[in-house]
Formats: sequence, C-alpha cells, structure tokens
Amino acid sequence: MNRFIHRKSVFVLLSIFIFGLFLRVNNLHDIFFYGHDQARDFHAVFEMLTIPKLKITGPGTDIPGLFAGPLFYYLAAIPSMLFRFNPNAFAILLICINLLGIPLIYILGKRYANFTVGIVAAFLWALSFELSNFSRFISNPSLLPISGLIFFLGLYLFFFEKKQKGLLISIVGYGLATQTEFYPVYLGILYPLFFWLYKTFPTRKTSIYSIILVVLFFSSFVLAEVKFHFMGVQSLFAYLSEPHGYMTLMDSIRLYYSSLARTLSLNIFGMGKSISFILFFLLYGIFLFLPFEKKKKLFLSVWLFATVPLSIFKTNLVGGNFVHSPLYASYILVVAIVIGTALETKKFRFMGILVLLIVTFFQLRLYVRDNFTESFVLGHQPMTYHDEKQVVLYTYEQAHGKPFSICSVSNPLFVNILWSAVYTLNGEKYGYLPFWAGPSQGASATFLQPDSDHVPLRFLIIEPSNQLPEHALPTTLYAENKISRVVEEKIFGKIRVQKRVVDTNRKIRENSKYEEILKRDNRYGCFF
Repeated sequence: MNRFIHRKSVFVLLSIFIFGLFLRVNNLHDIFFYGHDQARDFHAVFEMLTIPKLKITGPGTDIPGLFAGPLFYYLAAIPSMLFRFNPNAFAILLICINLLGIPLIYILGKRYANFTVGIVAAFLWALSFELSNFSRFISNPSLLPISGLIFFLGLYLFFFEKKQKGLLISIVGYGLATQTEFYPVYLGILYPLFFWLYKTFPTRKTSIYSIILVVLFFSSFVLAEVKFHFMGVQSLFAYLSEPHGYMTLMDSIRLYYSSLARTLSLNIFGMGKSISFILFFLLYGIFLFLPFEKKKKLFLSVWLFATVPLSIFKTNLVGGNFVHSPLYASYILVVAIVIGTALETKKFRFMGILVLLIVTFFQLRLYVRDNFTESFVLGHQPMTYHDEKQVVLYTYEQAHGKPFSICSVSNPLFVNILWSAVYTLNGEKYGYLPFWAGPSQGASATFLQPDSDHVPLRFLIIEPSNQLPEHALPTTLYAENKISRVVEEKIFGKIRVQKRVVDTNRKIRENSKYEEILKRDNRYGCFF
C-alpha cells in the first residue's frame, strides 16, 4: 500500500513538474527581457572568464556602494562557458532552479498538513504566472523565491520536526538569499525570534557546521569590505541614518498594500489587485480557524508578514517587484492549506474544487493574454532580446559590410552597456562591431569604440521607456537633427531605429528650449 502511494505521489509530482516546465519554456527562445542589468552582468561575467578576473562583489543594490554577493556571477559563468554566453542557456538553467520549488513546497505542504495540501501547493507553484516570470528573468532576483523557500523549509524541519539538519538547510537558504540580493539579510532576525518562541536549540555539532556555513556564505562580503575600506558598511549606515530615508505610517501602509496586492494577483489569483488582496485575506482568515497547532499558525504568519518592517524604508526595492519574493511560498501555502483541507472534507470538497478551478483559469488567462512572452512583469521596459537581435540584424544589413556607428536613447540615459552587450553577442559573425557615437562612457564597461572619425552611416536606437525625463528624447532628436538626417525609420517590437547619414552642414530652426537644455548638459545628441 505504501509503495502504491509513493508511486502515485511521484507520478502526480512528475506531471505537475512537466506542466510547470511547459509554462516556463513555451515560446522561450529569445522571448525574455534583456535590459541594462542583464547587459551589466554579461560584461561582468565576460570579464571574469576572459581576463580572467575573480569577483568578490555581485550586482549593485538600491543603496549606492552596497553590493550583493558574487554567487550569481559564478552561476552565470556555467552556461556562459558551455554555450558561448547565449542568454537562452542561462534562462534554461534558471528555469530548472525555479522548478525545484515544486518538490520542495510539496515536502513542506505535506509535512505541515497532508499529502493533498502538498500536491495543491506544488501545483500552484507550477501554475504561478509570477514565478514563471521569475524563472525566465536573467537577473539575480530570480533566485529569491527558491532561496526563501529553502530558508523557511529548513526552519520548519528544525523547529517542528526537531531535525538538526533543518537548521543547516535554513542557513543554506539564507546564504543563497543574501548572496542573491543583500536585503534578505534582515531575515536573520527570525533565528533569535524562533529560538525564543519554540525553545529548540542546535547541538554542538550543528552549531559548528552552522558557523562554517555562515563563514562560507559571508566571506565574500568580508573580503569586499576589507578591500574597499568598508564602503558597504559605511553606505548602509549612512542610509539608515538618513532622516529622509523613511516613510510616514500611511505611506508605508499604502506601499505595502500596493506591492502585496500586485504579488497576490500575479502569483496566485490572476485577478485584479484589490479582489486578489481581499480573496487572499479571506482564505487566510479561514486558515486561522483550521485545526492546526497555534505554533504552526504562528510560524506561517510570521513568514507571511516578514516584509512588513521593510515598508518603512523609502527605496525602489520596497515598491518594486522583488521585495516579497522570498515569501511567495508562504502565500501559496496558505491558499493550498485551505483548498487542500476543503478537498479532504466531504462537506466542502466541491468548494475546494471550484476555488482551484477558478485560480487555474485566471492564472492561465494571464499566460494566454501575454502570449507566453512573460517579458514585462519584472522588466521595466517592454522589449525583448528577440527585438534587440532584430535591431542588430537590421543595422548590419543596411551597412553592407561598411563601418557604421550607433547611438541610443537608453535607460539609464547616456549609457550604452545594453547595446554594447547585444552587439558583442550577435555581431561576431559580421567580423566587426559598430562605433559608439554617443557620450563618453567613462569607466562604464563597453566593447564599442568611440566614433572619433564620425563615419557617415549612423543608427539612432530609441528604447521604449517611461522612466526617462520628458525632454530626453526630443532634446536628443533636436541635437541629432543638427548633424545628421533621417533616411528611414524602422520599428522592432517597441524599439525605434532611425537610419541616419551624418551631415554637419545641416541647418535647422533653432529652439531656445532645447538649446538651454544642451547648455546645461551637452551629453544629449550623438556626436562624440
């Protein structure tokens, strides 16, 4: 009988895994967001592998001078070496890592409640539109949902099942989370809190192993602080001591509601933010009345609301798409517990089936509506790597083997890291790279040489973005029209490309508004 149940669970989990894999890889090739951060990481990994140059810091954070750990770069190095830096290969690796959440949340759901809850939780993880987006997002935050799940799974095993290895598992999750993004370091306060609440402590052997793991995961931070004269610590304390870095109570509540409602909509319910928020807390209220130990309910509740303290800080992170990601599994578990309990109860079985079908329908609707592109939930610009490759192809075809230059209206403004990376990745077969005709890049990583000879053919690439100053594009076009004329304009997705010919004898009507902007900042325009 036990063997039959085991085979049944393996078959069901395998089916869920295949379902989750399909949702994540369908229409995958080149259909993912590739922006400044992805290009920045490409430059870092390329430098690490070709110089070679080991990294002791990772991507930057919202606090200038404070960096995440370098683990993401070393992870990216694996597919980069094997598949010549093809971003699709890294996307596949991240998808595989994300899918590990299916068996992990099944284990936690089954141990917390029962087999049915575990299966429902695994299904909801596979189904989640937002988790699918995270799996295809080639950036360090993509690892946060799985590292957060590992962290809390380990805590549950340690405090409720008295398994010493649970503490080690939680430290691995904690280390992965803080290497991925620095802000989850705050989760460390849960260790003393749970030690105090549950009165369970590690043995001497477990304590030693725990210390070793902590040293391993945080050694890169220590090395970086020593090498860079404690720049990260100074930046963190400067931020925490900044009186304008905190929000009022009402602003904190509004921001927390907005970001959480968005997460609940995309992660579970697939409906509007407000209705998703109401539905979740309705189910959470039902969960509180279910016959589970109070200590278990407290554990899951602490997990659910672990991001509340972050809401007082005024950073892009708190209002962004990643802040709640280490807690995604907790939202799924609450819904799975209520649905699973209903399915196990004859009186409420129909209701459990109905809720599960409704959630499935609205989540799948998001995939269909998005045409399985899953590109723009986490990326702040509506453009894909596919569109960018089409831009590269077009410019080379128009150049007919002759030298040309590019300039861009990019986010961030005046920075060419993205197009430097995309041309490097896709220009090798043409045997040469374009020149860069925009502002000097200073110390920024770039593979494009400046257009010092002002070659006649130029392409102005205009990225879609609502985060640039309103005057950025018209000022750039005004400045560029003074020195080049448009031959034709093409659109690739949401990216506009103007083919231009340099003509320094052009005369256009002077505009005092734009002339004043150019006097203040001469980086507008593309004449290096």
